[in-house]
Amino acid sequence: MTNRMENDHDGDDQMTAHTWPSPAPVSCQPWCEAGDGHPNMRLREDQCCFSVEHRVQLSLEPTEMFGEGSTEQQYLNTYLMRSADDKEPRVFIGYNEAPGRPATMNEAREFAHKILALIGDVEAQARRGEMDATGQVGPRAASKSPANPGFGKKATG
Repeated sequence: MTNRMENDHDGDDQMTAHTWPSPAPVSCQPWCEAGDGHPNMRLREDQCCFSVEHRVQLSLEPTEMFGEGSTEQQYLNTYLMRSADDKEPRVFIGYNEAPGRPATMNEAREFAHKILALIGDVEAQARRGEMDATGQVGPRAASKSPANPGFGKKATG
C-alpha cells in the first residue's frame, strides 16, 4: 500500500491522505540501480529498472549554459532500461538531458557496429593516405577526386 497526500479539490484547501494499493514488486535486473523491486511505485509502468548512465563528453561542442548560470559540457549518454512488462532490456541513447530513444538490444548493437564501421573507414583511408585521422582530405584523396582532371587515370612519370 502506498500513502499519498493530495488536495481533494473540494474547496477547503486541505490535504487528505489516500491509500492506494501498490503493484507487487518486480524482479529487478542484476544491473538495476534500485534493485529493490520498486515496491513504492503507484503504477506498474513506473516499475522500471535503470542501469548506471554512461556519458561521453562532446569535446568540440560548446558548453551548455543553464538558467542559474552554471555550465556543463554537452554529452551523449546511454543506459539500460527495462519496464516491468518488457521481456528484455532496451538501450537508451540520448543527448544531454533531452529525451532520447530506447533501442532494442539488436538495434543498439547494429547502431554501435555502424559507428565503428564509419570510424574504421576513416582510419583505413588515413592509413592509405587518402585522408588524415581527423577526416581531412589528404593529397592522395584530392588526386582521386572526380573534380581532378586526372581522376581515374594512372599516374605516369
